[in-house]
Amino acid sequence: MRPARALDVDDVDPRAKPWIERDRWRVSTIFLLRMTGFPSDLIRSAHPVESPVDGESEAAFDERVREASRRLRLLGADPRFREAVFLSNQAGFPALSGWLDGHARRSGNDRQAAITIANYLQRFCMKNDSASFFGPSTWARLADEDAPNITVEPGSDPLRRRTFLTHWAVAALADAFATRPGVLDAARPRRVPTLRIRDGRVTGVLLGGGRWSPATDPTLVSPAATALFDLVDGNTAVAALRVRFTAHGHSGFDSALRELLDREVVTHGLDVPTGISDPLRHLRDLLAGTGDHEVLTVLDGFERDRADFETADLARRQELLTTMGEAFTRFTGHPATRGAGRFYTDRSLLYEDSRKPFDTFTIGGRLREDLSELGPLWDLLWLPTERDHRLTSRAAERWFDHRFGAATSVPFLDYARAWVDDTDVLDAAFDDADDEILAYQREFLAAVLGNSGSADRVTLSPDDVRRLVDELGGVSSSGAVLNVDLMIDSPSVDAIRSGDYRLVLGELQVQRELLSHCALSVFQDDAEREAVVEYAGSGYAAAAEADELVAELVRSHDRKTNVQVHLPIPHVEVQGRSALRGHQPTLQLADLHVRRVGGRLRLHSPQLRRYLRLTTASAPVGFPERRSALRPFAFPSREFALPMPDGVRHLPRVEYGRTVVQRRAWRLRFDDWSDLFAHQAWSAGEFAAARRLARESGLPKRVYVKVDGETKVTYVDFDSVHLVWALLKTWRRRGGGALFTEMLPERQNWWLAVDEERRSCELRFGYTRQAT
Repeated sequence: MRPARALDVDDVDPRAKPWIERDRWRVSTIFLLRMTGFPSDLIRSAHPVESPVDGESEAAFDERVREASRRLRLLGADPRFREAVFLSNQAGFPALSGWLDGHARRSGNDRQAAITIANYLQRFCMKNDSASFFGPSTWARLADEDAPNITVEPGSDPLRRRTFLTHWAVAALADAFATRPGVLDAARPRRVPTLRIRDGRVTGVLLGGGRWSPATDPTLVSPAATALFDLVDGNTAVAALRVRFTAHGHSGFDSALRELLDREVVTHGLDVPTGISDPLRHLRDLLAGTGDHEVLTVLDGFERDRADFETADLARRQELLTTMGEAFTRFTGHPATRGAGRFYTDRSLLYEDSRKPFDTFTIGGRLREDLSELGPLWDLLWLPTERDHRLTSRAAERWFDHRFGAATSVPFLDYARAWVDDTDVLDAAFDDADDEILAYQREFLAAVLGNSGSADRVTLSPDDVRRLVDELGGVSSSGAVLNVDLMIDSPSVDAIRSGDYRLVLGELQVQRELLSHCALSVFQDDAEREAVVEYAGSGYAAAAEADELVAELVRSHDRKTNVQVHLPIPHVEVQGRSALRGHQPTLQLADLHVRRVGGRLRLHSPQLRRYLRLTTASAPVGFPERRSALRPFAFPSREFALPMPDGVRHLPRVEYGRTVVQRRAWRLRFDDWSDLFAHQAWSAGEFAAARRLARESGLPKRVYVKVDGETKVTYVDFDSVHLVWALLKTWRRRGGGALFTEMLPERQNWWLAVDEERRSCELRFGYTRQAT
């Protein structure tokens, strides 16, 4: 995907700007509609025909379970369902498919298979995930003020699919091919962004195994390898480097290159850029001129099978994946699947995304105004994130003063190495900051809930929100970047048009801008891409301080293929190769400096002569941002939820105007349900006890649950034996706590109909606040 052109916001026609501005807040007029892959009514397959009867006999219960299992098996025979399971877990599909094709037995295997189907069903029908059959997405727009509240015309175009080889699979192929002499000549070696050679030794930090660690190899680097390292720039191919190296009067190029590769201070240069959707095409184009016909034939074969897979039926897809897997293992020596049991992972060689085309999907009128007037609410909800960021940054500043004394500018590698060496000292400082943050969270929660006591609902007026902001710290001068997932709670499109609706806040994520970091960018037309680029680029610029440039932190994700629209901003490589070439500067962390300016730590680029604000501090991916050496230089990042400190067992629903800010929530521990231990697992008594304990805990019949230690939220209906069993199995294995949240909107208020079938959906908007 080509990088976007540079953006001059002042040149954009105000009437055409892809955002609406209220005070300091902007909301994107282009947004992402995410929906469930399957209609909501299919979840009934996980329920018995008749409602459960607590206290029934084991024989009656067994028959009820067998009847529910038969219904699940019938659903599993649907080709659409099988394809959805295959796409989500291609390695585990044969075992489940075998059970679906067999005969039902009341056994452990039969029970587990039925639970697995129920688990897939709740994800396909009840969750707005954005991966393949878990839920197609589409791009939509805010219309003018005088347009109807909503206009929805699904259209008759079929689902559009795109299939690609995963980033990790192409990276493995590149590693295998890099050992071939003709291939290596076409490679573009790149310095590892966090390592340099000083005084003949490798210095810096390593990012591996999910953490930062010091580079500790004391062996001297040869003069020839040091000279070659100075020539490596990530853009020059090995063949050209050989010429330059010789022209500088050096000899022994091949051994020098091998030394740098063995010491892992440079990469072989076939590494796949981060953020591109089609890494296979990138590798094929890179190697086109090598003349290595065997390698090119292999890559062409993968491309043919990929293209065939995109349009094939399920049986053919299985054949193709088997063929590709065998070829992959033959050339790389690695298995063709990985990450079994993990949620956020590209498990197989292929990933697929889909878009459901709509003829029209726009929001206007009063609903548009409601969306554009949420700024005061975001000012309030931003406060815990800002306090968190401020306290951890102050801890880092005090450490810097103690570590570096009067120094006002330090090379980033020296700063990062000291940060790693002083991990224990920093952890203690951050633990102290955590105590202050926890105290503030308690203050914040008490202020928002007021004197609600045991009430089920708290209503905040605009005056209440303004008062709370003043009491809890006041509106900050800092900018903000938010990603907001909202659902419309209404029985129908006609009801929304007449004003019968409310908004429900799903997630509020304070992190890098997610409309541009989105796999659905492969489905954007030119106008949609331009709108995303203009909104995101201008929003970042507005949220940064006047003397800062916003810079994209380039870090690869070892568990999934990240796809993004490349904004007109510099890139800073920390882990992985930038996809930018010649359009915006590409920097490396090792070339930056940390400055102590005006009492703050700031990241400075000598090349650009500007301070940098990073889009995220998350590097390596999964490393706690609050402990990251990059944290002081990045936009604050966290996922907002009203805090539930120890001892808080229930949160009421919190409403602001037409918006539900917080759904009712309950914090329970597995030990609270100790009555379950008196019953045999998977028995009628255990199921009845779970239902009784849910009622006694005040839970609704239908909830979403996040068990501590699990990555994903799941849906549970306490009338469904298999969904309850799935919860108990996970909770029993994990122990500890679980957060239960009311289901809102309820299924009868899922207003979106596609092919005359109701589906859940949510709308992802970008909001940015201008720095002052």
